[in-house]
Amino acid sequence: MPITPETLRARLRVLLPSNLLELARMLKAFVRLRGFESVEALVFALLHYAGGDASFKDTAACLSAAGSPISHSALQERLVDAEAFLGHLLSHVLAGGVETSAGPGQGRVLRIVDATSVSGPGATGTDLRVHALFDEQSKRLVAVKVTGDHVGESSALHPLGCESVKLGDRAYPTVKNIVSLEDRGVEYLIRLIPETLPVYDADGRRRDLRECECDALVGRPFEETAWLHVKSPAGKRPLRGARPVVRRVAVRIVAVRVTPETVIWLVTNLPADKVDAEGLSQLYRVRWQVELMFKRMKSLGGLGRMKSRNGPSARAWLLAKLLLFALAQAHVRPAGPKGETERSLHSAWSRTRVALAAVILAITGYAVLALASCETAMLRLRNTPSRRPMQRPSRALQHSLGLWQAA
Repeated sequence: MPITPETLRARLRVLLPSNLLELARMLKAFVRLRGFESVEALVFALLHYAGGDASFKDTAACLSAAGSPISHSALQERLVDAEAFLGHLLSHVLAGGVETSAGPGQGRVLRIVDATSVSGPGATGTDLRVHALFDEQSKRLVAVKVTGDHVGESSALHPLGCESVKLGDRAYPTVKNIVSLEDRGVEYLIRLIPETLPVYDADGRRRDLRECECDALVGRPFEETAWLHVKSPAGKRPLRGARPVVRRVAVRIVAVRVTPETVIWLVTNLPADKVDAEGLSQLYRVRWQVELMFKRMKSLGGLGRMKSRNGPSARAWLLAKLLLFALAQAHVRPAGPKGETERSLHSAWSRTRVALAAVILAITGYAVLALASCETAMLRLRNTPSRRPMQRPSRALQHSLGLWQAA
C-alpha cells in the first residue's frame, strides 16, 4: 500500500516508548501540555523545529495553523525543558533498531567507536562532541552520547559487552581505556601513535616503537608482544612509603606499512591464532564506515549547521536532530536489504537522504501546507516593529523612481 504522511506518522509513533506521558513527566519535559493534544504532538512539534531548519517564529506559526497554538518563546522553553526527554527517546529508538548483543552461536559483534566535533556559527574550536557507537553488520548507529568539549573520547561512554569487538581510532589507545576494555572482557583493535602509549618489554624496559618501523615492510607487517604497566588501581593511591602495585597487561603491537613512507601502528588483544597481522590490517579498514556515517549525519542530517554555540537550546536541538536521524535509519536500512545481487552496490548516502526527507515531510508537511493556506496565520510571520523609524528616501531617489514609473 502507498505510504502517506499519516501512515508514516503512525509508523514513527510505534518507535517511541509506550509510556510516553509518564516518561515525559518523570524527566520534567513539561508541567502541562497547554495547546498540545498529547505528548506525541509535543514531540513532533520539537522535531518540526529541528527538521524544518526554520526559526522559532516560523515553526510556531506552522504549529498554530495546524491546530497547536503556541508562541515562539513558549516553543523555545519547551525545547530547553525537553533536553533530557529527547536524550531518552534517542536512546530508546537506537536500542530498538539493532540488537545490543549477539545471540547464542552468532559469534562476535563488530562495533566501531568514534566521536565528531560540532561547532556553532563563528566558533574557533569545539562546542559539543557527539560520541557514536556504530554496528558494522547492520551499518547503523547503535548508541550516541552528546557531551561538551571537555569530555574526551572514552570507551566507558558506550555499552560494550564481552561479545563485542571494538574498533577505535588514535584517540582511544590510552592505558585507562585499554584496561577498562580488558576488565570487561572486550576484544579490541585500536590504532595508536607510538609516542602516546608507553609499552614495555618482558624485562620491564621501556620500548621505543619507532625503532621497529624499519622492520615493517610492504606486504609483511611487523608484530611483537608488549606489556602495559598499571601502577595502581583506578581511583586509589598507594600508602606513603609503599611501592605502587604494578599490573602487567599483555598486548599485541602490529606495524603495517601501507606506503613506502607511511606505517600504521595497531594495538589489540585478539588472539594471533585467530587473526594474523595481515588480517588485522584488513579488519581495521572497516573503521572508515563510521566516518562515512558522520559525513551523512552532518551533510544530510544537518548536524553541521548548529544555530547557536552555547545557547540554552543548543544541546536539545542537537538531540532532536539525532532523533530524526535515528527515526530515518529505523525506517529504511542504510545498507539495503539482504539477498540482493552481490554486484549491485547500495548507496547509503541516497538511502539515508530519501529516508530523512520522508520523515521530515511526514512531520512538517501538513503544518507547512496549513500555514500557507491560512492568511490569518501568515500574519504571524510579520517582522517586529523596528526601534527607530525608517529613513525616508532622498529627493533624488524619489525623482528617479518617478521617472522610472512614468517610462
